Amino acid sequence: MIVIIVLGLLYERYGALPAVQAVLGGISSVGAGLILGAGVRMARDLRRHRALLAIATATLLAIALLRWPLLPVLLGLIPVSIWLAARSQRANP
Repeated sequence: MIVIIVLGLLYERYGALPAVQAVLGGISSVGAGLILGAGVRMARDLRRHRALLAIATATLLAIALLRWPLLPVLLGLIPVSIWLAARSQRANP
């Protein structure tokens, strides 16, 4: 907790410096790449489960393209996803 507060104070003090902005821009690019890489790995695992791939695609479209709020989208699609995963497990024990 203290580390977060100290980082916030440092950003408040030095955040306007061009060098700090460049570093933060690079860090955000790295974070986006890591998230994208993790998503691609998870999508590869979903190729065997078409229904779950459809749920993942619907979630991505609703949140990223349609700009729907995250919480209602997840509250609507999580139960469907759990049901599909359970049905898949029963079909292929």
